[in-house]
Amino acid sequence: MARQVNPLWQKIGSELRKRRRAASLSQDRVAAEVRVSSSLVSYWEKGTRTPQLDHCKELDVLFKTSGVFQRLWTRDNNSHGMYPEGIQGGIDLERTARELREFHGTLVPGLAQTPRYARAIFQAMRPWVDSTTLDGMVELRMKRQEILKSPDRPLLSIVLDETVIRRVLGDASIAKEQLEHLLRLADDGIIRLQVMPQDLLLPPGLSGPFRVFVFSDRPVAVSVEHMLDDLILDDADQIRECVMMFGVIQAEALSTKASYDLVRKVQGELG
Repeated sequence: MARQVNPLWQKIGSELRKRRRAASLSQDRVAAEVRVSSSLVSYWEKGTRTPQLDHCKELDVLFKTSGVFQRLWTRDNNSHGMYPEGIQGGIDLERTARELREFHGTLVPGLAQTPRYARAIFQAMRPWVDSTTLDGMVELRMKRQEILKSPDRPLLSIVLDETVIRRVLGDASIAKEQLEHLLRLADDGIIRLQVMPQDLLLPPGLSGPFRVFVFSDRPVAVSVEHMLDDLILDDADQIRECVMMFGVIQAEALSTKASYDLVRKVQGELG
Protein backbone atom coordinates (compact mmCIF):
# COMPACT_ATOMS: atom_id res chain seq x y z
CA MET A 1 0.00 0.00 0.00
CA ALA A 2 1.32 3.43 -0.92
CA ARG A 3 2.21 5.67 1.99
CA GLN A 4 -0.08 8.68 2.49
CA VAL A 5 1.36 12.17 2.28
CA ASN A 6 0.93 14.14 5.50
CA PRO A 7 0.54 17.91 4.77
CA LEU A 8 2.41 18.79 7.96
CA TRP A 9 5.29 16.43 7.20
CA GLN A 10 5.36 17.75 3.65
CA LYS A 11 6.47 21.16 4.92
CA ILE A 12 9.63 19.65 6.38
CA GLY A 13 10.12 17.55 3.27
CA SER A 14 9.87 20.54 0.94
CA GLU A 15 12.33 22.49 3.05
CA LEU A 16 14.74 19.55 3.08
CA ARG A 17 14.55 19.13 -0.69
CA LYS A 18 15.14 22.85 -1.25
CA ARG A 19 18.13 22.99 1.10
CA ARG A 20 19.63 19.75 -0.21
CA ARG A 21 19.47 20.86 -3.83
CA ALA A 22 20.85 24.30 -3.02
CA ALA A 23 23.82 22.60 -1.34
CA SER A 24 24.21 20.16 -4.29
CA LEU A 25 23.93 17.16 -1.97
CA SER A 26 22.46 13.79 -2.85
CA GLN A 27 19.94 11.98 -0.68
CA ASP A 28 22.66 9.42 0.02
CA ARG A 29 24.96 12.14 1.35
CA VAL A 30 22.25 13.60 3.59
CA ALA A 31 21.42 10.11 4.85
CA ALA A 32 25.07 9.48 5.73
CA GLU A 33 25.36 12.81 7.57
CA VAL A 34 22.30 12.22 9.78
CA ARG A 35 22.92 8.44 10.03
CA VAL A 36 19.70 7.14 8.48
CA SER A 37 18.89 5.22 5.31
CA SER A 38 18.62 6.89 1.93
CA SER A 39 15.09 5.57 1.57
CA LEU A 40 14.08 7.34 4.79
CA VAL A 41 15.42 10.64 3.46
CA SER A 42 13.34 10.05 0.33
CA TYR A 43 10.25 9.46 2.48
CA TRP A 44 10.96 12.69 4.38
CA GLU A 45 11.11 14.69 1.18
CA LYS A 46 7.88 13.15 -0.08
CA GLY A 47 6.10 13.92 3.19
CA THR A 48 5.18 10.30 3.90
CA ARG A 49 7.46 10.11 6.95
CA THR A 50 8.81 12.84 9.21
CA PRO A 51 12.18 13.26 10.94
CA GLN A 52 12.48 13.07 14.71
CA LEU A 53 13.61 16.16 16.61
CA ASP A 54 17.20 14.87 16.84
CA HIS A 55 17.27 14.43 13.07
CA CYS A 56 16.00 17.99 12.63
CA LYS A 57 18.81 19.28 14.84
CA GLU A 58 21.33 17.43 12.69
CA LEU A 59 19.75 18.82 9.51
CA ASP A 60 20.09 22.34 10.91
CA VAL A 61 23.78 21.67 11.55
CA LEU A 62 24.28 20.12 8.12
CA PHE A 63 22.69 23.00 6.23
CA LYS A 64 23.93 25.69 8.64
CA THR A 65 20.44 27.07 9.26
CA SER A 66 19.18 28.99 12.28
CA GLY A 67 16.93 26.22 13.58
CA VAL A 68 14.67 26.04 10.50
CA PHE A 69 14.01 22.31 10.77
CA GLN A 70 13.60 22.40 14.54
CA ARG A 71 11.00 25.15 14.25
CA LEU A 72 9.08 23.22 11.60
CA TRP A 73 9.14 20.08 13.74
CA THR A 74 8.04 21.92 16.89
CA ARG A 75 5.25 23.76 15.10
CA ASP A 76 3.93 20.71 13.26
CA ASN A 77 4.09 18.37 16.24
CA ASN A 78 3.38 20.58 19.24
CA SER A 79 1.55 23.70 18.07
CA HIS A 80 -2.19 24.12 18.30
CA GLY A 81 -2.66 27.10 16.03
CA MET A 82 -2.44 29.59 18.88
CA TYR A 83 -0.14 31.95 17.00
CA PRO A 84 0.52 32.84 13.36
CA GLU A 85 3.43 30.93 11.85
CA GLY A 86 6.07 33.65 12.17
CA ILE A 87 5.20 34.57 15.76
CA GLN A 88 5.23 30.89 16.73
CA GLY A 89 8.64 30.61 15.11
CA GLY A 90 9.93 33.49 17.22
CA ILE A 91 8.55 31.90 20.38
CA ASP A 92 10.33 28.65 19.51
CA LEU A 93 13.57 30.58 19.04
CA GLU A 94 13.33 32.51 22.31
CA ARG A 95 12.93 29.25 24.25
CA THR A 96 16.41 28.10 23.26
CA ALA A 97 18.31 31.36 22.72
CA ARG A 98 21.18 32.28 25.00
CA GLU A 99 20.76 35.97 24.24
CA LEU A 100 17.86 38.09 22.97
CA ARG A 101 18.34 41.60 21.61
CA GLU A 102 15.17 43.52 20.91
CA PHE A 103 14.33 46.97 19.59
CA HIS A 104 10.86 48.45 19.55
CA GLY A 105 9.80 51.95 18.61
CA THR A 106 6.10 51.68 19.47
CA LEU A 107 5.46 49.29 22.37
CA VAL A 108 7.08 47.50 25.27
CA PRO A 109 7.97 44.02 23.92
CA GLY A 110 5.89 41.02 24.96
CA LEU A 111 8.45 39.46 27.30
CA ALA A 112 8.44 42.63 29.42
CA GLN A 113 4.72 43.45 29.42
CA THR A 114 2.37 43.46 32.41
CA PRO A 115 -1.01 41.72 32.04
CA ARG A 116 -2.95 45.01 31.95
CA TYR A 117 -0.58 46.54 29.42
CA ALA A 118 -0.80 43.44 27.22
CA ARG A 119 -4.60 43.51 27.41
CA ALA A 120 -4.66 47.19 26.39
CA ILE A 121 -2.46 46.36 23.38
CA PHE A 122 -4.73 43.55 22.28
CA GLN A 123 -7.81 45.76 22.72
CA ALA A 124 -6.22 48.45 20.56
CA MET A 125 -5.01 46.05 17.88
CA ARG A 126 -8.13 43.85 17.78
CA PRO A 127 -11.10 45.94 18.93
CA TRP A 128 -13.55 43.37 17.54
CA VAL A 129 -12.63 40.48 19.89
CA ASP A 130 -14.65 39.68 23.01
CA SER A 131 -13.50 39.74 26.63
CA THR A 132 -13.01 35.98 26.86
CA THR A 133 -10.75 35.99 23.81
CA LEU A 134 -8.77 38.87 25.28
CA ASP A 135 -8.31 36.91 28.51
CA GLY A 136 -6.90 33.98 26.55
CA MET A 137 -4.51 36.19 24.60
CA VAL A 138 -3.19 37.78 27.78
CA GLU A 139 -2.77 34.36 29.41
CA LEU A 140 -0.68 33.14 26.48
CA ARG A 141 1.43 36.31 26.59
CA MET A 142 2.15 35.83 30.28
CA LYS A 143 2.98 32.16 29.78
CA ARG A 144 5.73 33.14 27.34
CA GLN A 145 7.41 35.09 30.12
CA GLU A 146 8.10 31.92 32.08
CA ILE A 147 11.45 31.61 30.31
CA LEU A 148 12.61 34.66 32.29
CA LYS A 149 12.10 32.76 35.56
CA SER A 150 14.52 30.00 34.62
CA PRO A 151 18.05 29.94 36.13
CA ASP A 152 19.45 29.65 32.60
CA ARG A 153 17.24 32.40 31.18
CA PRO A 154 18.57 34.26 28.14
CA LEU A 155 20.35 37.57 28.47
CA LEU A 156 17.66 40.03 27.38
CA SER A 157 18.75 43.42 26.00
CA ILE A 158 15.89 45.78 25.14
CA VAL A 159 16.16 49.18 23.48
CA LEU A 160 13.00 51.29 23.37
CA ASP A 161 12.35 54.55 21.63
CA GLU A 162 11.53 57.27 24.17
CA THR A 163 8.02 57.53 22.72
CA VAL A 164 7.35 54.02 24.07
CA ILE A 165 7.90 54.97 27.70
CA ARG A 166 5.93 58.22 27.30
CA ARG A 167 2.91 56.65 25.62
CA VAL A 168 -0.08 56.28 27.96
CA LEU A 169 -1.75 53.12 26.77
CA GLY A 170 -5.19 52.45 28.28
CA ASP A 171 -4.82 54.89 31.15
CA ALA A 172 -2.16 56.44 33.37
CA SER A 173 -2.33 53.66 35.97
CA ILE A 174 -1.56 51.02 33.30
CA ALA A 175 1.35 53.07 31.98
CA LYS A 176 2.75 53.70 35.47
CA GLU A 177 2.50 50.02 36.38
CA GLN A 178 4.24 49.03 33.15
CA LEU A 179 7.13 51.42 33.75
CA GLU A 180 7.49 50.12 37.31
CA HIS A 181 7.66 46.60 35.90
CA LEU A 182 10.44 47.60 33.50
CA LEU A 183 12.40 49.14 36.37
CA ARG A 184 11.93 46.02 38.49
CA LEU A 185 13.14 43.78 35.67
CA ALA A 186 16.21 45.99 35.32
CA ASP A 187 16.82 45.98 39.08
CA ASP A 188 16.62 42.19 39.14
CA GLY A 189 19.11 41.87 36.29
CA ILE A 190 16.56 40.18 34.03
CA ILE A 191 16.81 42.82 31.32
CA ARG A 192 19.33 45.40 30.20
CA LEU A 193 17.19 48.40 29.34
CA GLN A 194 18.17 51.34 27.16
CA VAL A 195 16.10 54.20 25.78
CA MET A 196 16.77 55.96 22.49
CA PRO A 197 16.10 59.68 23.03
CA GLN A 198 13.40 61.25 20.92
CA ASP A 199 15.45 64.34 20.09
CA LEU A 200 17.72 62.46 17.67
CA LEU A 201 17.48 64.02 14.22
CA LEU A 202 18.40 60.79 12.42
CA PRO A 203 17.20 58.01 14.74
CA PRO A 204 18.19 54.52 13.62
CA GLY A 205 15.60 51.77 13.68
CA LEU A 206 12.91 53.63 11.73
CA SER A 207 12.38 50.50 9.64
CA GLY A 208 10.54 48.90 12.56
CA PRO A 209 10.85 46.51 15.50
CA PHE A 210 13.03 43.42 15.30
CA ARG A 211 14.66 40.77 17.48
CA VAL A 212 18.07 39.13 17.30
CA PHE A 213 18.44 35.59 18.68
CA VAL A 214 21.90 34.38 19.67
CA PHE A 215 22.51 30.68 20.32
CA SER A 216 25.38 28.65 21.71
CA ASP A 217 25.10 25.89 19.11
CA ARG A 218 23.79 27.41 15.89
CA PRO A 219 23.85 30.61 13.80
CA VAL A 220 22.19 33.86 14.78
CA ALA A 221 18.56 34.34 13.70
CA VAL A 222 16.41 37.46 13.37
CA SER A 223 12.67 38.10 13.41
CA VAL A 224 11.08 41.30 12.14
CA GLU A 225 7.59 42.41 13.05
CA HIS A 226 4.78 43.46 10.73
CA MET A 227 1.06 44.03 11.19
CA LEU A 228 -0.24 40.45 11.19
CA ASP A 229 2.79 38.30 11.93
CA ASP A 230 6.56 38.13 12.35
CA LEU A 231 9.01 37.19 9.62
CA ILE A 232 11.92 34.92 10.51
CA LEU A 233 15.02 35.79 8.49
CA ASP A 234 17.53 33.13 7.46
CA ASP A 235 19.41 35.06 4.79
CA ALA A 236 22.93 35.65 6.12
CA ASP A 237 23.29 39.14 4.61
CA GLN A 238 19.96 40.31 6.03
CA ILE A 239 20.85 38.91 9.45
CA ARG A 240 24.23 40.68 9.44
CA GLU A 241 22.51 43.95 8.54
CA CYS A 242 20.05 43.59 11.44
CA VAL A 243 22.85 42.78 13.88
CA MET A 244 24.74 45.87 12.71
CA MET A 245 21.60 47.98 13.03
CA PHE A 246 21.07 46.85 16.61
CA GLY A 247 24.65 47.87 17.39
CA VAL A 248 24.02 51.33 15.92
CA ILE A 249 20.77 51.63 17.90
CA GLN A 250 22.55 50.73 21.14
CA ALA A 251 25.29 53.26 20.39
CA GLU A 252 22.73 56.05 19.91
CA ALA A 253 20.69 55.06 22.97
CA LEU A 254 21.18 56.38 26.48
CA SER A 255 23.28 54.34 28.90
CA THR A 256 21.49 51.82 31.10
CA LYS A 257 21.74 54.17 34.10
CA ALA A 258 20.54 57.23 32.18
CA SER A 259 17.74 55.14 30.67
CA TYR A 260 16.68 53.89 34.12
CA ASP A 261 16.64 57.44 35.45
CA LEU A 262 14.55 58.65 32.50
CA VAL A 263 12.00 55.85 32.95
CA ARG A 264 11.74 56.68 36.67
CA LYS A 265 11.30 60.38 35.84
CA VAL A 266 8.53 59.67 33.30
CA GLN A 267 6.83 57.34 35.75
CA GLY A 268 6.83 60.08 38.38
CA GLU A 269 5.20 62.49 35.93
CA LEU A 270 2.24 60.13 35.65
CA GLY A 271 1.19 61.01 39.21
